[in-house]
This record gives sequence, C-alpha cells and structure tokens, in this order.
Amino acid sequence: MNSSITSATVNISNFQTGDTLSYDNFVGDISASFSGSTLTLSGTATTAQYATALQHVFYSSTSDTPTQVSANRTINVSVTDS
Repeated sequence: MNSSITSATVNISNFQTGDTLSYDNFVGDISASFSGSTLTLSGTATTAQYATALQHVFYSSTSDTPTQVSANRTINVSVTDS
C-alpha cells in the first residue's frame, strides 16, 4: 500500500450549465483547478491529506433553476498514487 497520492480528479456526470465544483481548504502542497466538469487536485501528499482535501470539495450551481434541467448529478472521484 502506497501512502503518497499525486493527484485526484472529481468529475460531475450529467454536468449542466452553471454547475461547479470548488475546493476551500488547501492542504499541504495540494492545489486545485476547475475546468469544464472536472476539478483536479494535484501535488504529492499523504493519503490522509488527500482524504481531508476531498472532504472540502463542494458542488454548487449558479443556475436560477438547477433542478429543472435535471435533478440528478453523479460525482465521481479518482485518485492516482505515486
């Protein structure tokens, strides 16, 4: 078992205009970037640090009616170890 992770991606399936993922707690050397339907966390850190970081990823929508288009979203998480 490897205790270092180099990146994690969080993706919204059934992405709709106005959907966004944000990250509000920079842990260790982990940085974040959001593009399209994917939030990427990157930087080598421990498994525990990535677990903490992933607890601080949030979904929101800027749409006035986010549930009228489709109420269902699926959030997928994938991590890469070193």
